[in-house]
Amino acid sequence: MQRYRAGQLPRQGDWYAIASLEEIKHKDYNLSPNFYLPLPDIAIEPIRENRKNFIIQLDWLCDRIEDETLVKCLRQWKEDPLPRYRNRILLGEACRITGGMTPPDRTEGDVMAADVKTVIRHLFLPDDLPARMKVFPSEIQKYRICKEDIFINRSSETKAQLGCGCIAMKDMKAVFGSYLKRLRVVSKELLPLYLAAYMRSAVYRREIERVSPAYTARVNLNRESLSAIYIYYPAMAGQERIAETLRAVHDFSERTEDGGSRDALKQFVALFIEQCITYPILCGQRGGDL
Repeated sequence: MQRYRAGQLPRQGDWYAIASLEEIKHKDYNLSPNFYLPLPDIAIEPIRENRKNFIIQLDWLCDRIEDETLVKCLRQWKEDPLPRYRNRILLGEACRITGGMTPPDRTEGDVMAADVKTVIRHLFLPDDLPARMKVFPSEIQKYRICKEDIFINRSSETKAQLGCGCIAMKDMKAVFGSYLKRLRVVSKELLPLYLAAYMRSAVYRREIERVSPAYTARVNLNRESLSAIYIYYPAMAGQERIAETLRAVHDFSERTEDGGSRDALKQFVALFIEQCITYPILCGQRGGDL
C-alpha cells in the first residue's frame, strides 16, 4: 500500500488489485479476488501443437471403427475447415434456467435422479443413473428429464469441476436433484448439443472463473452469475457439424461392445472440443488465422 501511495505500483497486477469503494459497491461488496484480478490467458500454442495428436487420433479411429456414419463424421474434421466463431450470447438470454429438487429426506426412493457426480463425469447423461430419490406424482412434470435438457452442477469443491455441461439424449423416467441447474435452450441461434460441448471447453472454463465467487471450501454458481456467462458460437452450419459428430460418437458408443473403441472415443471427445471449439474461438479473439 505504501508503494502504491508513493506512485510506485499500478492499480492492478497479476496477484493484487486496488479497488475503489465505488467499484466494490458495483460488485455488491463481494471481495472475491477473481472479481478484481485479470483473468489468466489460455495458452494457444500447446493447443495448436496438439493438432498433430488430433489428426493421429482421427486416423486411428477411422481405421479401427467399422461404422460408415461415424467415420464420415470424423474424416470431415481432417479435410474441411474449422468453423469460425463470430457470435456470442449471454447464457441467461439463450436458456431458461431452473433448479433441481431440494426437499430433505428424499434420498431413499425408487426414481432415478441425476446428481453432481454423474454430471461432472459425463457429457452425455447415462441411461442408468446411480442415484435414487423419492418423488411425489405432483413433482414429476416439473423435475422430469427431457431430451436435450442440459444439466450443470452449481456447486463443487474446485473451480475445475464447477458448471460442467451434461446433456440428456432422450426423454427419461428420471428427475434431477439439488446442486444441479437445468438449462433449456430457448434461443433459435443455439443447438443444445453444441452448448453442452461448449461447456466442456477451456473458453467456458474461463467464463466460470470470471463470474463465480471464490470461497475457502466450496465454489458456487447462482442464477445471476450463470446468466452473465458468454457463450461463443459459430453459424448454425458449424454447430450442426459439431453436433452431428458428437451424436454419432454417442450412438456408436451406446451400441458397441468394443471397450477399447469406447474408451478411445471418450478421449477423442475431449480432444475434439479443444481443437474444434476452444482453438478457433481463441484464434478469433486474438485475430489469428486457423
